[in-house]
Amino acid sequence: ESGTPEVRSLTARGARHVSRAGKRLATDRKEDQKSQAMNIEEVREYGLSLPHATERCPFGPDTLTLEIGGRMFCLMTLDGRWDFYNLKIDPDYSIELRDRFTGIRPGFHQNKRHWVSVDFYGDVPDSLQRELIYHSYCQAASKLPKKIRKELGFDH
Repeated sequence: ESGTPEVRSLTARGARHVSRAGKRLATDRKEDQKSQAMNIEEVREYGLSLPHATERCPFGPDTLTLEIGGRMFCLMTLDGRWDFYNLKIDPDYSIELRDRFTGIRPGFHQNKRHWVSVDFYGDVPDSLQRELIYHSYCQAASKLPKKIRKELGFDH
């Protein structure tokens, strides 16, 4: 479906917004956090690199969601208002993460049990942020109907 004009247009528009928001957030970043900072562009690129991941703006042009099979696994703003992004996380793992990192807290405007907000420029290392994005992707994929999971190659 990514070849359709509507999806190509959304992807191009989203990339422009992400680029502007990423540059705006990058200027606010503290110097000592550069080595750990995963910016909005990197979050988007990594999320979209996962098999069958798509993006769309269901809540308006300034809010981007990354999805698998129509289920959201990542939410972020494109206008630079948020310096964090939301991920769907296993509830028990969420508690552990919030205890270990100040840059992870209950999900803003989401179900606080199943979602966390991750600061772009907090104390969460890039490698862990990538693991969390993948975890969130797997959480969303696991909730897809069996037929769709099979079509996407998750159930063999």
